[in-house]
Formats: sequence, structure tokens, C-alpha cells
Amino acid sequence: MRLWLLDLDDTLLVDHRVSEEVLEGLGREVGVEGLPEGVRRKAEEFFRQAPFYPWAEGIGHSALEALWARYSTPGLEALGEWAWPFRERVFREALRELGGPEERARELAEAFFRERRRYPLFPEVPEFLGALRARGALLVLLTNGVPDLQREKLFGAGLGEAFDLTLISGEVGLGKPDPRLDRYAALG
Repeated sequence: MRLWLLDLDDTLLVDHRVSEEVLEGLGREVGVEGLPEGVRRKAEEFFRQAPFYPWAEGIGHSALEALWARYSTPGLEALGEWAWPFRERVFREALRELGGPEERARELAEAFFRERRRYPLFPEVPEFLGALRARGALLVLLTNGVPDLQREKLFGAGLGEAFDLTLISGEVGLGKPDPRLDRYAALG
């Protein structure tokens, strides 16, 4: 039996491109070019100012994910309270910088939060995972991020039961590339 350690975001699941597509669509709706880059730039700038940023960086939770994470994991309630003002500020400042309608910031933040919930797999993933299973492989998912968002992606993509072990950095307190996470997976 062989152990396979697999990643979720942009390995099994199309992640970053979905965010880009949603932001591009929102930009078209309000007549603004460059919204994906503007939002990413402002999100990263303001995310670094968050009081929990060192923790988020340590578990690999990104500024762009903070725009649509629910923060429903017990213990993350304070992040949930922080999130909506952050999101609105990101969109307002990005729109201001791009010459767009700042008064629509909250509307765009809510639209991104809602519309970003798509979880397409790369086309070869089902066959690949099936082939590994057929060979008796032990499948372990190692993914960085906050637990509720990573589990939402996992189940939304239809991979909720695909792994023998799922390790999410926000649950174990270690993020990739910390080698202790790999050792934990091997012993798990």
C-alpha cells in the first residue's frame, strides 16, 4: 500500500481561477476593468493589518479567501465579526482606486461572497483518484486554510469521502510547507 499526500486548492480543485472569473464578472457589472487585481491588492494590504494575520499566514489562509470564508468553525467567531467590514473596505478601496462606483462596495462584497461558491475539479481528478484507489493507495489530503472553508470546498467538489485522512492546517495548527504536517499525515 502506498501513501499519497494530496493538496486541494489548485491541485485537485480549480480555486484561484474561479475567484478571478467571479471578480471579472463583477467588474463588468459595474463597468470597472482590473477589479481582480485591485481587489487582490487591497485584500492583501488590509489582511496584513488584521490582528490574527500571523496565525492566518501560518496556516496558509489567504486574503482572497477571507473575502468569502464563513468563519463558522467554533473558535473563529471573532473572524466572522471582523470579516464583513474588511470585505466592504476592500471593495470600496479597490473601486475608489479604479474609478468605480464606491457606493456599490457592500453589494459587490456580498455578490462575491455568494457567487464564489463554486468548486470545479480539474477534469482528470476523478479518474486519477479512482486509479489510485484501484491500486490500494492510502489517500491523505493536506490542505492549508480555515477548516470551514476547506471542508466546504471539499464537500462542494464531491470529494468529502474521497480521502482516508483529511488534515486541514487550521485544525492541526500547522501549515504547509511545515514538514511536521507530512510526518503527522504519515503517522495518522
